[in-house]
Amino acid sequence: MKLLDASVIIAFFRDNEALHDKAVAIFQAPEDYVIMDHILGEVITVLKLREGFEMAKNALAILTNVEGIRIYETQPEIFWSAIDAYGKTKNKLSFIDTLILTLAKENRLELLTFDKDLAKAGYL
Repeated sequence: MKLLDASVIIAFFRDNEALHDKAVAIFQAPEDYVIMDHILGEVITVLKLREGFEMAKNALAILTNVEGIRIYETQPEIFWSAIDAYGKTKNKLSFIDTLILTLAKENRLELLTFDKDLAKAGYL
């Protein structure tokens, strides 16, 4: 399973994104994907602000009903582990980025992201 960051998902839904074609190729690969609930919220918010409510609703319907995509509901252990990691980190990642890295590490998931800082951070 591969864990998807918001940057990949947003690029998939926005045709005018520089990495749109790369995002489409990722989704066309026969893989099972995980989207963290917090990332889903981030994606839908960004799409609503940039593309409108209808796009956000359509994206939400697609992401929650496509076979091969699992929505991960953040467990307390992951949440508190991310809080601990965030307090100790010296990088400037957001808390959500720390949360997604914690989930990837704890579950040995490959993180797919277009965010260079997040990719560079690797596992915390």
